Amino acid sequence: MMAERQLSRSTQSVKSSNAEDENSLRGTLVSVGVVGAVIIIVWVSVFWLYMSRV
Repeated sequence: MMAERQLSRSTQSVKSSNAEDENSLRGTLVSVGVVGAVIIIVWVSVFWLYMSRV
């Protein structure tokens, strides 16, 4: 009986930990996407400026 309670508690903590990891990964994906978009926008802008002056 006691072991079942401890097992259910540890299972709940693992589930909440997995949810936190998933949210963290989702935030990481969004951050990487934003940084990638900024890099692409800057690259295209500099390329367009170079092509307009050549």
